[in-house]
Amino acid sequence: MRLARIWLAPIVMVVVLAYQGLVVRPQLPETQMLLSLLFYGLAGPVAVYLVMTWISAEVLQREKTETDLRRLYQELANSHARLAAVQDVTRRVSEASDLDDVLQAAVNGLVEAVGATGGAIILEGGLVRVTNLPMPAPPEVLDLEPLRTARGSLERPSGWDGASARLSAPLRWGDRFLGAVHAYFGPLPPQSARDLLEIIAGEVAAAIEAAEHRARDWVTLHEVDRSIRAETNLERLLTQVLNRMRARVPAPIAGVYLVDEHGRLLLTIGELAPGLPARVGMAGEFARQAGELRAPRLENDLLESFPTGAEDSADTLLEAARSVIGLPLVAESELVGVIVLANVQPGQFDARELPFLGLLASQATLAVRNARAYQYSEELAIMEERSRIAREIHDGVAQSLAFTALKLDLTGRLLTSDPAKVAGELAQASSTLREQIREVRRSVFALRPINLDRLGFLETMRRYVADFGEQNSVRTSLEIEGEPHLPSQDELALFRILQEALNNIAKHSGARHAWVSLSATASRVELSIRDDGKGFNVATLTGRVSTAGGLGLSQMRERLQSKGGVFEFSSSQGSGTRITASLPVA
Repeated sequence: MRLARIWLAPIVMVVVLAYQGLVVRPQLPETQMLLSLLFYGLAGPVAVYLVMTWISAEVLQREKTETDLRRLYQELANSHARLAAVQDVTRRVSEASDLDDVLQAAVNGLVEAVGATGGAIILEGGLVRVTNLPMPAPPEVLDLEPLRTARGSLERPSGWDGASARLSAPLRWGDRFLGAVHAYFGPLPPQSARDLLEIIAGEVAAAIEAAEHRARDWVTLHEVDRSIRAETNLERLLTQVLNRMRARVPAPIAGVYLVDEHGRLLLTIGELAPGLPARVGMAGEFARQAGELRAPRLENDLLESFPTGAEDSADTLLEAARSVIGLPLVAESELVGVIVLANVQPGQFDARELPFLGLLASQATLAVRNARAYQYSEELAIMEERSRIAREIHDGVAQSLAFTALKLDLTGRLLTSDPAKVAGELAQASSTLREQIREVRRSVFALRPINLDRLGFLETMRRYVADFGEQNSVRTSLEIEGEPHLPSQDELALFRILQEALNNIAKHSGARHAWVSLSATASRVELSIRDDGKGFNVATLTGRVSTAGGLGLSQMRERLQSKGGVFEFSSSQGSGTRITASLPVA
C-alpha cells in the first residue's frame, strides 16, 4: 500500500499525458486539448493518491486492531493461566487436612505456578516446608525480618548455588504477619511471576489462618471434653465452658440458665464481667425464647426486639446488653438449660460463629447431665453408706457393747457369789471393748474425707498408706513409678479401691506387711495391693459390702470395667491376697 500510494499517482499522470498527447490531441483544438490535459493530468493522480491514502489508513487501522486483539488475547490467556495456577494452589491447600499439609501443598503448588526451580515457606513459629531445596533450608529463608514491613523482594540467593534469583513475598492476614514464601529461579523471573507470587501468598495466608482456626476449634473442643471427663463440680465445669466461649467471641457478659425441678429457667451462673457475678434470678424473655426455639439465636440489638420497659424482658444478666447470643442446652428433645453470651455494644457477634458455639453448647449439655447424674449417684452412695454404717453399728458394735454390758452385769452379781470367776469375766469384757474400739477406729479412718483436690493423687496416697500402717499396726510400703495423668473421677475410683483393699487387710487378713505399688505409662495406670496375711478361698467369695467405701470385690470390678479398666485378684489359704486394678489413660 505504501508503494502504491507513492508510484501509482505519477504512473496515472504519465499514462494520461501520453494518451492526451498521442490520441486525443489530433482531434481537438489547441486550447481545449490543453484544458483537457490539465484536468485529467492533475485530477486523476490526486484522486488516486487520496483513495490510496484512505485505503492505506484503513488497512493500518485494521492491522492495529488485529494487533491489539492478539495482545489482548495473549493477556487474557496469561491471566487465565495465572488464575488456573491460583485456583490449583487454592484447591490443594483447601483439601489439606492440617497445617502441615497446608504448607506442603502450598509450597509445591507455588513452585509449579510461578515456574520456579524450588520454593520454601516459613511461619513465625519457625515451621519450615521446602520443595526442591537443600535441607537444612538456606539461611535467608529463615530470616523473616526483611519481609515484616516489605511487600516483596527480588534478590540473588546467597545460601544456595542452584538458582540465580530468589523472589519473596510476605504472608499476611489482615494486620497479622504470618511468615513468608520464597521462590528460587534459574533465569531472572518475569514481572508476571512476581505478581502471581503475591496473589498466591494471599491465598496461602488465608489457608493458613483457616487451618489454625480449625486447629484452635479442635483444641477447644478437646479441652472442653477433657474438662467434662475430669470435672464433677457442675459450677466449675460450666465456668470453664463459658470461659472457652468467651475466648471465641467478645462476650464480657455470660451466664448459664438451668431448668429446675419445676420447669423454670433460673440463672445458675452469671457474670456481668469476668470476676463480677450477676444476681441469681429468673430468666428473661430472650433466654426463654431461645430455649423454646431449640436452636442457637443471635440478636445484634436486643433493644430493637425487646424495648426498654417491656413487661417480661427484664433480666438481671442482660440489663445493659445489646448484642446477645442464646445457645439452648437440649438433650433428647428435652431442654436442660440455656447459655447466654452478651456484649454491651450492638453488632458485636458474627453469625458464622454460631455452629461452633453450638458444638460447645452440646458438650455443655453432656456436662450438665453427667454432673447431675454424678450428684445423684453421690446422694445414693451417701444414703447407702449411712444404711451400711447403721447396719454395722447394729450388727457389730452395738451387739458387742450389749454383750459387754451383760458381762459387766454378770460380773457385778458374781462379786459376792463367785469372786474367783470375776477376773475372767472382766478380762473377756475388756478384750471385747478393745476390739470394738479398734473396729470403730478402722471405720472412722476409712470414712475420713480425702484430700485429692488439695494434695493431689500421689501425695494423698502416700499419706493414706502411711497413716493406715500406723493406725492398724501393719508395716506398709509404697512404690510409685511414673507420673499418672488421669481424670479426677478415675483417680477417685483408684483411691477408693486402695481404701477398700487396705481396709480388708486390716479387718480380715491378719497380715503384718502390706505392699502398695503404682505404675504409670503413657497408656495405662496400674495399682497393685498385696499382703502376707492368711488369705481366703476364692470359691467362697461373696458380694458382700465392707466398711471402707461400701465396695466389695465384685463392686470394685464393676467400677473399673465401667471406665474401661481391668480388675484382678488372687488369693489362697495361707498365701495372702493380691489385688490389681488398671485404667487406660485417655
